[in-house]
Parts: sequence; structure tokens; C-alpha cells
Amino acid sequence: MIISDLVPRHWGYWGDTYNTCVVGEPTAEQRRLFEGIATALAEGIDNVRPGVRSCDLDASLRKRILRLNGGYPHHSGHGLGVTWHEEPRMVPYNPLPLQPGMVIALEPGIYFKGSFGLRLEHTILVTDKGAETLAKFQHTL
Repeated sequence: MIISDLVPRHWGYWGDTYNTCVVGEPTAEQRRLFEGIATALAEGIDNVRPGVRSCDLDASLRKRILRLNGGYPHHSGHGLGVTWHEEPRMVPYNPLPLQPGMVIALEPGIYFKGSFGLRLEHTILVTDKGAETLAKFQHTL
């Protein structure tokens, strides 16, 4: 498995995107975990809307990922702007609510100590009506 975390910067603004892929043919377990993370990311994006607390978004992603029977020692996402990893940080202890105009990176992942990890990430704009995915690519294994 290969992980790719691209963090472009343009005119002082940061981006962030993450994908995990496999060299060769993925195993059934790799496919299962990839689909589980992709589903969690899609559900996370569906849950993005003004007023949702960062900690609640983190909790929903964390709950979904832990059902896959791996570890989740990572945050679920963060804000993007003129610095890398701005507020809001999607962590269990951050009650900051999402607001229209925020740009966030959602990045659920699963990790197996001493073995491997798998994470996917998309950049999202919080709008008055919910989420707009700014990334124009699909994750593939």
C-alpha cells in the first residue's frame, strides 16, 4: 500500500488531499477497508452543515471507522486557509460549530500498529445548505 498526502499551497492558501492505493492487485481485506473508509468519508461529507459541532463530526466518523476493527489515533479533519491545520479541528474535544464559508479537510483513516494504515481525504466548503466537495477526483485503490 502507498499513501499520498499532497499539501499544495497557492497564493498563500493551503490545500490538502490524501489517498491510499495499492501496487499490484489489492487483497480482499484491503478492498474491504478501503470501501469502509470511503463510506465513512461520504457519510462525513453528508453530515457537514452549519451548526454541526466539530467534535460531533469527529465522533460520527470515529464510530464508523472503529467498526472496521482497527485503530483511529488520528484526527478526523481540520480547517484550511492561510495556515496548515486551522480551526476547526475535528477532534473529540473541540465543540466549535461549523460555519458557512469554512473550508475543511475531512480525513478518516484506519491504522494497524506495526502493519499499515489507510486514509482518504477530501477538501470541503461548508455552505448554507451543507457541503460542497472541492476535490475534483475520486479515490481509487
